[in-house]
Amino acid sequence: MTILVKKPKNRKSFTLLEVMVAICIFSMIASISGWQIFRMILEYRFNNQVADCLSSLQNAQSLALIYRTDLSFEIFLENDIYYYRIYSHEPFPSSILNQEKKYSLSGVEVCKYNKELIKNKKWEIFSNGRIYPRGLIYFAKQEKKGLWIDLQRGFLIKCAKEKPIKNW
Repeated sequence: MTILVKKPKNRKSFTLLEVMVAICIFSMIASISGWQIFRMILEYRFNNQVADCLSSLQNAQSLALIYRTDLSFEIFLENDIYYYRIYSHEPFPSSILNQEKKYSLSGVEVCKYNKELIKNKKWEIFSNGRIYPRGLIYFAKQEKKGLWIDLQRGFLIKCAKEKPIKNW
C-alpha cells in the first residue's frame, strides 16, 4: 500500500525587505498628512481668532447703539502676542461686556492698521455706531497672506481675504 503524500501548498510570505518598504511608505504618507493636518489646524485657529475679533467689534457697535454710550476697541501687543479688548467708562454688567478680559490673537503674527504695524491702537465706537478712526486692519500669520477688517464705512464692518479699496 502506498500512501500519497500531498505537497504542501506554496505559501508565499512577505520578506523582511517587503515589510520594511511598506512601513517606510506608510510612515512617509503619515508624516506628510500629519504636516498638512498641523497646517490646517493653524489656519483654522488664525481664521477663528480673526472672526472672533470681527464679531466682538460688531457686538460692541451694537452695544453702543443699544445703550447709547461710547465704547473703545483696542488691539495691543504684549509679550509678542496680540490681544484685543473692548471697554467703556460706563458700568456694564460682566455678562454683557467683560471689560477686564483681554482676548488673545495668538494665531496672528502680523497686525497692521493702514500699513502701520500695531503695537497699541485704539478705536472709538460712538453711541451712533460710527467707528473712528476709519481704515483697514490687517491680520496675518505671515507677511504675505492674511485677512482684512474694513472699518472704512463706519457702520458696515466687513472682513475680506483681499485688500479692500480705500473709499474715504
